[in-house]
Amino acid sequence: MVRTLVETTLPELLDTLGEPTGKRMLTGGSIAGLGSVTTAANPHHRTPEPTLITCLRQVADLLTPRGTGILITLDELQSADPGDLHELATAVQDLMRDNHDVALVAAGLPAGVEKLLQQEGTTFLRRAHRVDLTSVASAEAAELFTETASAGGRAMAPDAVAEAVTISQGYPYLMQVVGSLTWAQATLDQEDELSLKHVRSIRANAVQRIGLQIHGPSFHGVPDQQMNLLYAMAELSPSGEPVGTGDIARYLAVPPNALSMARAALLERSLVTVPRYGHLQFALPYAADHLLAHPHLRP
Repeated sequence: MVRTLVETTLPELLDTLGEPTGKRMLTGGSIAGLGSVTTAANPHHRTPEPTLITCLRQVADLLTPRGTGILITLDELQSADPGDLHELATAVQDLMRDNHDVALVAAGLPAGVEKLLQQEGTTFLRRAHRVDLTSVASAEAAELFTETASAGGRAMAPDAVAEAVTISQGYPYLMQVVGSLTWAQATLDQEDELSLKHVRSIRANAVQRIGLQIHGPSFHGVPDQQMNLLYAMAELSPSGEPVGTGDIARYLAVPPNALSMARAALLERSLVTVPRYGHLQFALPYAADHLLAHPHLRP
C-alpha cells in the first residue's frame, strides 16, 4: 500500500497539481530562427528517496493555499499490513500537527478490524471515530438499484427492484453483487431492461458469491465449540430467523449456561447478533445457507 502511494499515486497527483516529479536540467536554449532547446537528465542531481510523509507533505503544501486538503480512503482495512498502517498513521499525524487539512477514512469487516487494532502500531487508529454500518433501509435500497441502473443507461422494472431488495437484505456488498449479476444477465439475454426474470436467475449465484467472499473467510479459524453453536442455529432455522438460546441448548444437549462463552465469542466476532432477549441471529445474510451447504466445516 505505502509503496503504491509513494511510487505511483502521489507522484501522479503531484503532476496533476502542477508539480512535476521528474528532475531534468536545461542544456540549451532557443530563440526563433537561432537555435533549439534540449534537456537531459542531470547526472549530478541526487534526489533523496521519497517517503510517504515527504510525498504527502508536498501535496499538502500545494493544496493548503488553495483552501483544500487531502482525503485518504482505505478499503478492506482488516487485510492491511500493520507496518503499512503504522507508517500511514504516522504520516497523517505529522500533517495534522502541522495544521494541514488531512483526513483518513477506512472501512472493513468488524471482526478483522478488531483483531488488527490489537497489534502494535495501530494506536492512532484505535482513537479514531468508529461508525458501525447497519443494513440499508428497503426504500433506500430500492432507490439505489433504480438510480444506478438508470445512470448506466438502463431501466430496472419495479418488480425487479423489489426482488433485488429482498435478495440483498440491505447488505451493501450483496447489493453490489445482485446489481452486477443482474446487469450481466440482461446483457447476455441482449435485453435493455433489467427484469424480474434476470434478478431471479442470479439469486443462487449471488448467495454463492457472498459465501465465497464473506462467509468463508469469516468462519475460518472459528473454534469447534463456536462452530457447533453456529451449525445448531443453521439447522434449527435454515432461513436465518432468530433462534432461542434455550432451543439451541436443547438441540446440542447441553445446559443453557454452557453456551455462554461461545455466545460471547461469536458476538465479539460479529458473526451473530441478539435481536431480542434470549435469542441469537446470524449477523450476515445467508450464513445459514453457507453452513448447510458446507457440512464439512462442522467439527
